[in-house]
Amino acid sequence: MTATVTYCSECGQPLATPSAKFCSACGTPVAGPAPIAPALSPISPRVQPTGPAAAPSSRAARTPEPPRRGGRIFLVLLLVVAGLVAAFMLGARTSSEPTATDLSPTQPSPAGIPDSGTGQPPSPANDEPPTNVTPSDPPTPVMPSVVGMVLQDAQDLLQAQGSYLMDQADASGEGRIQFFDSNWRVCSQAPSAGSPLSSVDIVTLNSVKLDESCP
Repeated sequence: MTATVTYCSECGQPLATPSAKFCSACGTPVAGPAPIAPALSPISPRVQPTGPAAAPSSRAARTPEPPRRGGRIFLVLLLVVAGLVAAFMLGARTSSEPTATDLSPTQPSPAGIPDSGTGQPPSPANDEPPTNVTPSDPPTPVMPSVVGMVLQDAQDLLQAQGSYLMDQADASGEGRIQFFDSNWRVCSQAPSAGSPLSSVDIVTLNSVKLDESCP
């Protein structure tokens, strides 16, 4: 046996009892016996939502417009035109510059002398090679006069003339060694002043201290 359920005719909710006079859900009085339907799974009627939430959003319903590409296309075209103009000007400038093959080999030189074709003016036919000049032998150095000079200065002068073989001695005969040449004075020399002096000649310088007198 199938049980029956009575529904409110106003809100559609099931009544507490089939003989109820008021709806327990909405409070509407039941006018007459409500239609009896088999006890199936209750299906509530769909209530159409009202208010601002029910109205579809006009912004959401609109289809997004594709971005405008007119400005970007114009910029690309402008760059292409500028590149073509620059390439044209560069080609015109390159074609207007003279190349090395355009120069005539007989073009006169700046001095008014015709060019020989090698970039150099032709040499006269009567030019003669310069004669070989034998350099003269360098003058032979001579022994300078260093008597009275400080021993260090005398050595520097002889070394500047190429004489490096020198011997120095104590002119007082005491056999002292000249540790500081700048404290000694030359009293005599060998060879004498004006004698030829070569790099292998030994020069002897006899000296005493600066505060002493030569013997």
